[in-house]
Amino acid sequence: MDLFTLGKFLNIKVSENKIISNIVTSTKDIIGDCVLISLKGNNYEPEKLLTEKDILKCALILSNNPLTNYTYIPNLKEKVFSILDYFNFNFQHKFKIIGVTGTEGKSSLCDLIYQSLSLNKKKCLLISREKNHKNVFLTKLTTPSSYEFILAMKKANLDNYEYLICEVSSISICEHRIDKQIFDYLFLTNLNEDHLDYHKNLLDYHLSKINLFLENKKAIKYILYATFKQYENLFSKVNNLIIIKEDEMKILKNKIDYQIIKYQNKKYILHLGFYQNALNLLFLLNLIYTLNLDLKSYKLKRIPGRTDIIYKYPDILIDYAHSPKSMENLLKQIKKFKYRKVVLLFGAGGNREIEKRKQYGLIALKYADKIIVTNDNPRFEDPLKIAKDISQNNKAFKIILDRKKALKKAIKLLNKDDILIVLGKGNEAHQEIKNNIIPFNDKKIILDILNDIDL
Repeated sequence: MDLFTLGKFLNIKVSENKIISNIVTSTKDIIGDCVLISLKGNNYEPEKLLTEKDILKCALILSNNPLTNYTYIPNLKEKVFSILDYFNFNFQHKFKIIGVTGTEGKSSLCDLIYQSLSLNKKKCLLISREKNHKNVFLTKLTTPSSYEFILAMKKANLDNYEYLICEVSSISICEHRIDKQIFDYLFLTNLNEDHLDYHKNLLDYHLSKINLFLENKKAIKYILYATFKQYENLFSKVNNLIIIKEDEMKILKNKIDYQIIKYQNKKYILHLGFYQNALNLLFLLNLIYTLNLDLKSYKLKRIPGRTDIIYKYPDILIDYAHSPKSMENLLKQIKKFKYRKVVLLFGAGGNREIEKRKQYGLIALKYADKIIVTNDNPRFEDPLKIAKDISQNNKAFKIILDRKKALKKAIKLLNKDDILIVLGKGNEAHQEIKNNIIPFNDKKIILDILNDIDL
């Protein structure tokens, strides 16, 4: 593509024509005859990082700051993905893009979609923060930046993938990291409470996801009936909407790591426990039906760190649950399995929604027999303050800030008919404490402890 073609697309005048080598969003990616998209943030002015050498290399610099000498583009942040998509693909994609949004269960459903399509010999690329499968494009964010997302699309295009699967966070929608029109299939797992430190209120948070469904015109969209009823007046305006009725599903057998489910007169074996995975099965069945494929539900594997039973007798479960709703849903279901004693270990992230912490404590008191509060990712907050925000000085809570020591203490409380539930970090590989990223994986630490003690 040349500068005149890009200029016509952006409705700007370009003084001289050149073939564009690449379009980049970071000064570190600058190469000769590239176009740089320079976005000014609240505390970030990329122009200050530009050297004279960088400026000379660039064929064109686009900026959202009218006070610079570069080419000013109003609302540039909203146009970044479209510019990159136009340059790299001319909006033509050989693969289908599947997006999953919702408060809880996004990564689990993405993983299960990947597994289901792969079992049908479909070549899939999964965008994820964890490399649990062969074909994964790793990212640090739930939904990567526009530039990274385009890199994943380029890989999918180059290597002839049939499907690209990704989570779509509310923050990525609001920050315009992706174009709402790119998706061919969209899933909404649920609408609960999260990210209120970023969004103005709960309605603003919910609308970010609802608008993805409203504004995308081409995707086939899947939603549960309960979620549909939350905003029936809005969802009734969504085109290509498949509403899945949960009451058409019957759970015939329910174990912590195994379910037999009847849906539309067929029985399905699922080696995954918990109600959310039963709902995931409904999403999968409806997608597979749309694509005219087969679902081998008994071959679906547990996702590391997601309702993950890592040890049996006593049972030890790790999960990523980090909202009051997901925490309560999990603990409520575990109560049904009639363990002699429920030991709960958890914390709360630092520099995040403080008002959630007291809720965590109240939920823990309602469902657990023994409670240990420890470090999650305290970041730049005082870990003891976080723990006290949870415990509210209630003596039923044992505070052990060192997570490894806390895990060891929790394990020593167990007998063979008990369960230990470790929440908050799932399969994460690190802890964030101030400026330090410390290697720490709950499963690895727990298994190391079990090797050293006799239960």
